[in-house]
Amino acid sequence: MLKEQLRVASIVIASVPSYYYCFCSGIRGDERLLKIIQLKRLLSPYFKVKTSYYGENKNEKYHIYIEIRNRNNKRKRKNATTTKVVENLICPITKESLNKLKININHKYERYHLLNESKTIAYEVKHSIPILLKEKAIRINKNED
Repeated sequence: MLKEQLRVASIVIASVPSYYYCFCSGIRGDERLLKIIQLKRLLSPYFKVKTSYYGENKNEKYHIYIEIRNRNNKRKRKNATTTKVVENLICPITKESLNKLKININHKYERYHLLNESKTIAYEVKHSIPILLKEKAIRINKNED
């Protein structure tokens, strides 16, 4: 089940009762109550695991917080406007094909635009969606000296 969840999400977060959980009411399920070290021993061969105890008060260890990731999860989130998608887009004004242009604003922030072949019109990409409206087109003036 974890493999399937990690196929569609980069991280799975779970909470389970720990070995120290108090069954004061006498009701008990079929959970295997484990300590963090035992839980890590079970999951670590297959997944990257980050755990910590928590409870109502700071020092309680009644529950275990678990973050689970694929061990080989080195895939980077791709901008949805991938090369294959861009190859199929054309400029609504000039009918030329569009090329992806990445603009680094600083070391943490980057923006994407789509530029037509003659480099005279650009379209902004917002939240991975290209805005290909004629009225939103950015005209680029080529000043030739």
